[in-house]
Amino acid sequence: MTINTNFNNNVNLWSLMPANNRMASFANMHSWFNFGFAMGVNMANTPQSFRTSVLDLRRGADNLRASLNTMRSVADSPFRNWEVRSSDNNILQINQGTIPRTSAAGIVGRNNTVEVLQLATAQRNEGNALVSSALAADSGFTVGENRFSINMGTRQFDFNFTISETDTNRDVQQRIANAVNSRNIGVTAQVTTDSNAGTSMLVFASRETGVNVAGQPNFTVNDGMGGAIAILGGNQITTQAQDAQFRVNRGFTGALQTARTNDVSLGFGITATLRDVGRVTLDFTRDETSQIDSFRNMVGALNDFMAAARGAGGRLERDVMGLVQANSASLSRLGVTLSGGNLRIDEQRLQRAAEQGALDSFVNRDRPGLNFGFLNRLDHTAARVSRNPGSFIENVMPQTALMQNNMFNPRMINQMNRMLTVGMLFDSLF
Repeated sequence: MTINTNFNNNVNLWSLMPANNRMASFANMHSWFNFGFAMGVNMANTPQSFRTSVLDLRRGADNLRASLNTMRSVADSPFRNWEVRSSDNNILQINQGTIPRTSAAGIVGRNNTVEVLQLATAQRNEGNALVSSALAADSGFTVGENRFSINMGTRQFDFNFTISETDTNRDVQQRIANAVNSRNIGVTAQVTTDSNAGTSMLVFASRETGVNVAGQPNFTVNDGMGGAIAILGGNQITTQAQDAQFRVNRGFTGALQTARTNDVSLGFGITATLRDVGRVTLDFTRDETSQIDSFRNMVGALNDFMAAARGAGGRLERDVMGLVQANSASLSRLGVTLSGGNLRIDEQRLQRAAEQGALDSFVNRDRPGLNFGFLNRLDHTAARVSRNPGSFIENVMPQTALMQNNMFNPRMINQMNRMLTVGMLFDSLF
């Protein structure tokens, strides 16, 4: 009598199964091993083609289900969401514009516009343009120790620096900029240069846009010992800080909204960046490129599943091919035709179908949760195969090797077929 030489592998795989499935799987394994011992079955001689067919079926079914789930997912599917676009990205650019159609039911079809009345800006103090290479002492700077301060609301930050007789105007400007930037106080400083004129200026700016306190500057630069800030012009406010102002109109005039930044929310999960003053229209459209990609992936996964079904043979092959053939007219209108047992895509027709909304209608006619419609029937079939692929194998039966190594009578073969049907053989082998 020959026993199963893969016992350890079977037990190891069983130990990795979910706890709630182990008892049933163990019962199946126990029945199969008892049957194998009694009949003298050499399970190690199970045909490799059977194993390959089972794995191909499960892989094909799982990939097809994943593709179908992506197409019909409320959260991610381009068939379940609207893509929001701005009529002018120079005024308003959409950052997050994919929203569920169920959430947008109250706004799609209305005259959705956004009026940008004012951009958020940061305070900016541009200093005097000084000859970069001129000696600081000749420009009126005090040689030796100098001081200045920056005030932000109730906070004051003091700075000390030294000017030497050999320092140029640009040296002084850069030394002050370095001192400010090293403190990370919410105000930055930089030296800008006009190479043609040979001049440079010191510029102070708020790190962030928006107003801190209404009617008050976000910061002031105050002179101290030495009077360097007065010579540099660092206390001259050239751009006032202000908040963004905009209205979102959905068929009627919306309320005035303000924001400290130009990155704003337009409601319904839509975010955008304000870029200029003006008015734009929001269009709710299909993401046709993503729809085409999703549909193309589904067709590829279905081809792989059909190939695995052909390898299994019998009723599964007939069921899958019959389902595809029954819907061939609908698929053909989308540019997908059946040829030689495979689906082929006419890319130009598929593009036109997406532009005309035919892809969208094809997917959305299948309501989730109901077992009708082409996509739902495909998913239902793939789910059954994924749960127990071994029960669908008819072209390649394990009896072939078993009969070559063991003397079976018809009653024994019938018992084997029943085990295949309920998945006991698959559970024990895989």
